[in-house]
Amino acid sequence: MKVEKLTSLSKNIIGMLNKETLPKPKILLIEDCKCDTVLIKHIMSEYYPFTDVDNATTKSEAFENLDKNEYDLVLLDLNLPDTEGLGDIGEIRMKCASTPLIIITGAYNEHSISAAVQFGANGIIGKGQLIGISFYSAMQQAIDNIDKVANM
Repeated sequence: MKVEKLTSLSKNIIGMLNKETLPKPKILLIEDCKCDTVLIKHIMSEYYPFTDVDNATTKSEAFENLDKNEYDLVLLDLNLPDTEGLGDIGEIRMKCASTPLIIITGAYNEHSISAAVQFGANGIIGKGQLIGISFYSAMQQAIDNIDKVANM
């Protein structure tokens, strides 16, 4: 995906995640850590109390969900039991080409941000950055992180 298209789509995500335009978003959370799943769902529930969240704990389980359902947003952890890390972003992106894809990772660094851009993610945020912020703020920050790299 070209950087221009990526940046344009990223800027539209926040508009799509407006409470009024998306009253019950359907989100796929691809996360294997139960503690992180609880934290992420709690952050989402503050902004969208009636969010429909499917949780996949492996890449293969995520593929099954993506084959059966359409999602408004996909949240992806980079370290799953059956993944190779950053390269798997591209595989997930191919399964949900037009769905916003936000990476939520403990391995948040300049390399992971660059790879997220390269493989077509719309945003990336470190798990440590999630504590104490709202879902809306987290998504805005994730998109800003991508935009900074895309515009360099």
